[in-house]
Amino acid sequence: MSGLAVAALTTGVEGVATLRAVLHRSVQLLAPDSAFMIWNSALAVVPLLFAMPLSVAPRRTAGWWCGAGAFVLFLPNAPYVLTDGIHFLDQVRGGVSNLGVFGVLVPVYLAFFALGLGSYVVCVRIARRYVNDVWGRRAAVATVFALHAVSAIGMYLGRILRLNSWDALTAPHAVVANLARLAHRMPALGVLAAFVVLITCTTLIEAGVVGLRARWREHRAVL
Repeated sequence: MSGLAVAALTTGVEGVATLRAVLHRSVQLLAPDSAFMIWNSALAVVPLLFAMPLSVAPRRTAGWWCGAGAFVLFLPNAPYVLTDGIHFLDQVRGGVSNLGVFGVLVPVYLAFFALGLGSYVVCVRIARRYVNDVWGRRAAVATVFALHAVSAIGMYLGRILRLNSWDALTAPHAVVANLARLAHRMPALGVLAAFVVLITCTTLIEAGVVGLRARWREHRAVL
């Protein structure tokens, strides 16, 4: 075997070893967060699974209204993923290297946030379009603000008070009792902050999508 072939083989082996080390370290970094990321990602998609069939149902039956209620209950799970940013901060404060932060944690968490926010924006758009077609523009606008408010409250109940969507059915008294806390200053400010964040993120994402669609149409027209 020539010297060039030996050098190439050695480089290849070292590259594979480096890749394995990087993958192993990446798995180690993500191991503490993988369980809640998988679970919360699944929950973030649940409202979308309700929204799509509800929007094409031919009639609003009792089953439809039950599905609409479930949609509203589970909708906060989509933007809730943003509150999991506290785990990202915990990782950074834990002494993770810059390579680990920017090479592993940042891309994974950005994808995680994008999934939750993407599901939320699509759900809100579906709800707005459906209500607009059935009850008109004013009802659609009111529905959007109501969904933002419910989601902001749900984010607070989930992150701070550790309640789940299904607690509204399994422990309604606990949910009602904890809702009373929102009358206090700090909880109210937290919900208001979440409300503003949801409106801002939704508006920016929708504006970005509209802009991309316009650019795409222009590009196709030129072609």
